Amino acid sequence: MGFTKTEAIVLRTKELREADSLITLYTRDWGKVQVVAKGLRKVKARYGASLEMFTHNQVMLFSKTDKDMARLTGCQVMHPFYSLRESYFKYGMASYLLELVDKFSEYREANQDIFNLLGKSFSLMDAGVLQTRENYLSLWNWFVLKILDYSGYKISLESCIQCKEKPALNKPVVFSLPDGGITCRACLKSQDYLFELNTEVWTKLRLLQKSALPQLLDIDLAVETKLAIKILLEKYLQFISGHSFNCQEFFYTAANKS
Repeated sequence: MGFTKTEAIVLRTKELREADSLITLYTRDWGKVQVVAKGLRKVKARYGASLEMFTHNQVMLFSKTDKDMARLTGCQVMHPFYSLRESYFKYGMASYLLELVDKFSEYREANQDIFNLLGKSFSLMDAGVLQTRENYLSLWNWFVLKILDYSGYKISLESCIQCKEKPALNKPVVFSLPDGGITCRACLKSQDYLFELNTEVWTKLRLLQKSALPQLLDIDLAVETKLAIKILLEKYLQFISGHSFNCQEFFYTAANKS
């Protein structure tokens, strides 16, 4: 790596001995990296709030080789995203998105799609244009579909994942968690981990998967449809990762408190 300059979003910070801190960043050019900030707690004024969670920075890093732990040598805030820390609900939502990025990315594997996904989602939340909980739910559903796509877990929604036949548009379809997509009943290998999706849910899932962020709020989605999509996606996330997410319960608690 040597000396390098890149953009980075702070995922988390952990205190080390002797006032040092271990910072986990998601960078534009290197993907997820851990860096040491020497003496951070002694000279915190040097970095200010730039190393708080969610902050989008331009950072200077140094390591002798690509395998060595990098050291933070400089940091300048680009987007502080203050509002994500000022609202209990936004904090819960943003923390959930960070955890998804953390779980679906490997160290030092660059993925600019994931970096842009996180940055643009935070920008939309910070701008205050979402306004309603229903719009935040749309963002969460869209974010999950995109990160599954960008990390190699894209779900198959257009045709049967086994035989490739397209189902009838006016009939419910079956989504198989093990297969990662819709499946013809004739192709089902098991009756376990199946979800039946009505036409509305299936149609809007496909639309969300294809949509770019600027189109998100223009998609007409009933609350019941958004909730059905969310339940399916959370079950799929849990199935492929083998566990639930720590921030999931916190996000629900935040939604009820604020």
